[in-house]
Amino acid sequence: MTAEHPTFPNPTIREALCEIHFELPLGASWEPSLFSKFYKHVEQVFPEMEPATEPALQLQILPGKVDLKPSRSRMRYRHASRGLLLQLSPGVLTINVLPKYEGWQQMKADILQAWQWAQETFGLADVKRIGLRYINFIPRSDDNEPPITWLAPNDYVGKAALMSGPGYLSRVEVHPEALRRNLVTVGEAIENDQLRIVLDIDCIAETDGSTALPLEQTLSSLHDDMVWDIFNRFLTPRYRALLEGGPL
Repeated sequence: MTAEHPTFPNPTIREALCEIHFELPLGASWEPSLFSKFYKHVEQVFPEMEPATEPALQLQILPGKVDLKPSRSRMRYRHASRGLLLQLSPGVLTINVLPKYEGWQQMKADILQAWQWAQETFGLADVKRIGLRYINFIPRSDDNEPPITWLAPNDYVGKAALMSGPGYLSRVEVHPEALRRNLVTVGEAIENDQLRIVLDIDCIAETDGSTALPLEQTLSSLHDDMVWDIFNRFLTPRYRALLEGGPL
């Protein structure tokens, strides 16, 4: 491990993903043929292409009303040997990293490579929003063990939520600066008939619409200044011992 970006031997990450929202070059419009054109660039590494199923209508909650939007078509591309997926829909490219997480440097390289393939397909598209999200599943000794035995109280979760028995949920959204958002959720999920603690950190950067985001620079900022900083606040000695593969 390095002090700056530790890559833990026993990560609890169930999924890490990056969502890139983009605009096609001026004068270009989305066409279904772009799914297959993108596949031609990635097929040596991502040989499986399949439609990603979504509900016919998606619920969108807006201030003062609830809106139903038609779902967008989306295609999924599976890596030949790694737990890595690319998902493409009109205006959105998503990179999904599944266990085992191999560290930030590998994930960042995967994101930049996927975006290079996208630009080879679409031309010089502008990045308008980037989301970087890490979903951790943390084990429990028994279903009545409160999450405070694993997670430390901090600015993103209150002590009362961490002292709670089953059925708790804490969700906080903060805007540390203009055009930046952090969404932090602490809850629970069932995995293999076992109740897990969920720590979900979702950090988003966007533009005001008049400019494009520099991808690599924004990714580093989201990871170092937001995701890692937030995650580090939750670490207890017991959680760190789990991540490092030592005795609990």
